[in-house]
Amino acid sequence: MRAKFVNEAKIQPDRELFNFFKNVLIGVRESGTNDPFTDINDAMNDDNVVLVDFKDHLDNVPESEQRMLAKVAMIPELGIRLMGYDPPTKDIFIAVDETFDNKFMRIPIPRLESIVDRMWAGFGHETIHQGQVAKMAVEQDPEFASEDDYFKNKQEIMAMAFSFVEEMRGFHSDEEIMNLLKTGQPPPPPPPPPGMPRGMRPPPGMPPMGQPMQHPLYKRYKELGGDAYKLFTKYVYQYLTQEEDNE
Repeated sequence: MRAKFVNEAKIQPDRELFNFFKNVLIGVRESGTNDPFTDINDAMNDDNVVLVDFKDHLDNVPESEQRMLAKVAMIPELGIRLMGYDPPTKDIFIAVDETFDNKFMRIPIPRLESIVDRMWAGFGHETIHQGQVAKMAVEQDPEFASEDDYFKNKQEIMAMAFSFVEEMRGFHSDEEIMNLLKTGQPPPPPPPPPGMPRGMRPPPGMPPMGQPMQHPLYKRYKELGGDAYKLFTKYVYQYLTQEEDNE
């Protein structure tokens, strides 16, 4: 059964929860523990954030999703495979593979801090779903008939718009993102990383150096068009211009 969407302005992500999560990770890394998986979960026990075993997670999703998720690797450097929100438990879950403990305890703390900061776009996305469910009379447990159906879901559009803004902010100014909304044209590409040799090929999926690339989420909603695209750009505008609102 689908939950009824609350037709309001955008819901703010929970930055306070993310900051607490980040501090827990840094504290556990500094502790020298032999079991960071357990220690992180113990520290986050009352806050609806939990690490789960990736293989166990796959065993509990439909076979069609198993095939799709099997190769997902959100942050390979830490063995983090995916992140999601579980409506029945109200938990944000972070699925990690068997390499997590070793990678987590070996990574330098400054590098860990940088990686965790990159998680904000995804973590904030899931806290938006938490906020949506908190404002609903029934639990959210959507079933999507197709990928288009998923991207057209109003709750997902709101959270996707937030993720889009935060990911774009890693490379572009708010003015450049706003100009994208007005013109539909991708912003100029960021400069190549310092020290990159001339003529070096970009990573797979990236355009040649010096050429702009359209963000995949913007491209997806542009292709969908109609009400989905309009709502996506509405929420992008709101997350750009009303970042400090608390709703």
